[in-house]
Amino acid sequence: MNSSQETYDESDNTTVAEPTTERRKYIRIEIESPAALGRIKDIFGNFWPNCDEYPVNGSILNISAGGVLLDLEEPVNENDIVALRFHLRGSEPIQGVLGIVKRCESDEAGNLAGIRFVNREKLNDHLAASEVDLLSPDFCCFGSSVEDAINQRLQQAQV
Repeated sequence: MNSSQETYDESDNTTVAEPTTERRKYIRIEIESPAALGRIKDIFGNFWPNCDEYPVNGSILNISAGGVLLDLEEPVNENDIVALRFHLRGSEPIQGVLGIVKRCESDEAGNLAGIRFVNREKLNDHLAASEVDLLSPDFCCFGSSVEDAINQRLQQAQV
Protein backbone atom coordinates (compact mmCIF):
# COMPACT_ATOMS: atom_id res chain seq x y z
CA MET A 1 0.00 0.00 0.00
CA ASN A 2 1.25 3.48 -0.83
CA SER A 3 0.96 5.93 2.03
CA SER A 4 1.72 9.63 1.82
CA GLN A 5 2.29 12.71 3.87
CA GLU A 6 0.24 15.73 2.86
CA THR A 7 0.95 19.44 3.10
CA TYR A 8 -2.03 21.80 2.76
CA ASP A 9 -1.65 25.30 1.31
CA GLU A 10 -4.52 27.55 2.42
CA SER A 11 -3.58 30.35 -0.01
CA ASP A 12 -4.88 28.46 -3.03
CA ASN A 13 -6.60 25.41 -1.58
CA THR A 14 -4.08 22.80 -2.77
CA THR A 15 -2.60 19.75 -1.11
CA VAL A 16 0.81 18.33 -1.94
CA ALA A 17 0.99 14.57 -1.41
CA GLU A 18 4.52 13.33 -0.90
CA PRO A 19 4.91 9.56 -1.24
CA THR A 20 6.51 7.76 1.66
CA THR A 21 7.26 4.59 -0.30
CA GLU A 22 9.23 4.03 -3.49
CA ARG A 23 6.11 3.16 -5.54
CA ARG A 24 5.53 6.64 -7.01
CA LYS A 25 8.21 8.27 -9.08
CA TYR A 26 6.85 11.83 -8.84
CA ILE A 27 5.34 13.99 -6.13
CA ARG A 28 1.66 14.67 -6.81
CA ILE A 29 -0.09 17.98 -6.26
CA GLU A 30 -3.78 17.65 -5.44
CA ILE A 31 -5.57 20.65 -6.93
CA GLU A 32 -8.84 21.63 -8.51
CA SER A 33 -8.21 23.38 -11.77
CA PRO A 34 -10.07 23.36 -15.10
CA ALA A 35 -8.70 21.19 -17.86
CA ALA A 36 -9.70 19.97 -21.29
CA LEU A 37 -8.44 17.32 -23.62
CA GLY A 38 -8.86 16.51 -27.26
CA ARG A 39 -8.31 13.12 -28.76
CA ILE A 40 -5.53 12.69 -31.28
CA LYS A 41 -6.13 8.98 -31.83
CA ASP A 42 -8.66 6.75 -30.15
CA ILE A 43 -8.55 3.01 -29.59
CA PHE A 44 -10.76 2.50 -32.64
CA GLY A 45 -8.13 3.95 -34.98
CA ASN A 46 -9.77 7.33 -35.57
CA PHE A 47 -7.06 9.96 -36.04
CA TRP A 48 -7.30 13.74 -35.61
CA PRO A 49 -3.76 15.15 -36.15
CA ASN A 50 -4.84 18.67 -35.19
CA CYS A 51 -7.02 17.50 -32.33
CA ASP A 52 -10.00 19.09 -34.04
CA GLU A 53 -12.55 16.72 -32.54
CA TYR A 54 -14.71 18.32 -29.87
CA PRO A 55 -12.90 18.76 -26.55
CA VAL A 56 -13.72 16.90 -23.37
CA ASN A 57 -13.84 19.26 -20.41
CA GLY A 58 -13.14 18.45 -16.81
CA SER A 59 -10.93 19.32 -13.89
CA ILE A 60 -7.58 18.26 -12.53
CA LEU A 61 -7.70 16.23 -9.32
CA ASN A 62 -3.94 15.79 -9.04
CA ILE A 63 -0.89 16.36 -11.19
CA SER A 64 2.78 15.43 -11.18
CA ALA A 65 5.68 15.74 -13.58
CA GLY A 66 4.67 12.31 -14.92
CA GLY A 67 0.96 12.73 -15.49
CA VAL A 68 -2.41 13.96 -14.36
CA LEU A 69 -5.64 12.58 -12.91
CA LEU A 70 -8.73 14.23 -14.40
CA ASP A 71 -12.43 14.15 -13.60
CA LEU A 72 -14.03 14.49 -17.04
CA GLU A 73 -17.53 15.34 -18.25
CA GLU A 74 -17.37 12.42 -20.71
CA PRO A 75 -15.56 9.07 -20.65
CA VAL A 76 -12.38 8.34 -22.57
CA ASN A 77 -10.76 5.01 -23.35
CA GLU A 78 -7.58 3.48 -22.04
CA ASN A 79 -4.77 3.98 -24.61
CA ASP A 80 -6.44 6.98 -26.29
CA ILE A 81 -3.78 9.51 -27.29
CA VAL A 82 -4.74 13.01 -26.24
CA ALA A 83 -3.58 16.62 -26.11
CA LEU A 84 -4.26 18.47 -22.84
CA ARG A 85 -4.93 22.08 -21.99
CA PHE A 86 -4.90 23.31 -18.40
CA HIS A 87 -3.89 26.15 -16.14
CA LEU A 88 -2.04 25.97 -12.85
CA ARG A 89 -2.39 28.97 -10.56
CA GLY A 90 0.63 31.24 -10.84
CA SER A 91 1.62 29.99 -14.29
CA GLU A 92 0.74 30.66 -17.90
CA PRO A 93 -1.92 28.41 -19.49
CA ILE A 94 -0.37 25.17 -20.70
CA GLN A 95 -1.65 23.84 -24.04
CA GLY A 96 -0.99 20.95 -26.35
CA VAL A 97 0.60 18.61 -23.80
CA LEU A 98 0.68 15.09 -25.22
CA GLY A 99 -0.58 12.20 -23.14
CA ILE A 100 -1.78 8.62 -23.20
CA VAL A 101 -4.77 7.53 -21.14
CA LYS A 102 -3.43 4.84 -18.83
CA ARG A 103 -6.43 4.43 -16.54
CA CYS A 104 -10.12 5.25 -16.81
CA GLU A 105 -13.08 4.64 -14.54
CA SER A 106 -16.65 5.70 -15.21
CA ASP A 107 -19.65 5.48 -12.94
CA GLU A 108 -22.54 7.67 -11.83
CA ALA A 109 -20.12 9.84 -9.83
CA GLY A 110 -18.02 10.79 -12.84
CA ASN A 111 -15.36 9.83 -15.35
CA LEU A 112 -11.82 9.56 -14.02
CA ALA A 113 -8.87 9.42 -16.41
CA GLY A 114 -5.24 8.91 -15.44
CA ILE A 115 -3.08 10.32 -18.21
CA ARG A 116 0.67 9.85 -18.55
CA PHE A 117 2.54 12.72 -20.19
CA VAL A 118 4.59 11.62 -23.21
CA ASN A 119 6.88 13.16 -25.78
CA ARG A 120 6.76 12.64 -29.53
CA GLU A 121 9.37 9.87 -29.35
CA LYS A 122 7.13 7.82 -27.05
CA LEU A 123 4.29 8.23 -29.55
CA ASN A 124 6.31 6.19 -32.05
CA ASP A 125 5.19 3.13 -30.06
CA HIS A 126 1.53 4.09 -30.60
CA LEU A 127 1.39 5.92 -33.94
CA ALA A 128 2.80 5.27 -37.40
CA ALA A 129 5.70 7.53 -38.38
CA SER A 130 3.47 9.16 -41.00
CA GLU A 131 0.89 9.97 -38.27
CA VAL A 132 3.53 11.50 -35.99
CA ASP A 133 4.65 13.68 -38.92
CA LEU A 134 1.07 14.97 -39.35
CA LEU A 135 0.72 16.09 -35.72
CA SER A 136 0.37 19.78 -35.12
CA PRO A 137 3.70 21.42 -34.24
CA ASP A 138 1.85 23.04 -31.31
CA PHE A 139 1.75 19.70 -29.50
CA CYS A 140 4.56 19.30 -27.00
CA CYS A 141 5.68 16.89 -24.38
CA PHE A 142 5.22 17.58 -20.68
CA GLY A 143 8.77 18.98 -20.70
CA SER A 144 9.83 22.17 -19.13
CA SER A 145 6.54 24.10 -19.22
CA VAL A 146 4.65 21.60 -17.05
CA GLU A 147 7.62 20.70 -14.86
CA ASP A 148 8.39 24.37 -14.23
CA ALA A 149 4.78 25.09 -13.24
CA ILE A 150 4.66 22.04 -10.95
CA ASN A 151 8.01 22.83 -9.35
CA GLN A 152 6.88 26.40 -8.77
CA ARG A 153 3.69 25.08 -7.09
CA LEU A 154 5.73 22.70 -4.93
CA GLN A 155 8.04 25.51 -3.82
CA GLN A 156 5.05 27.71 -2.93
CA ALA A 157 3.46 24.88 -0.92
CA GLN A 158 6.66 24.33 1.07
CA VAL A 159 7.04 28.00 2.08
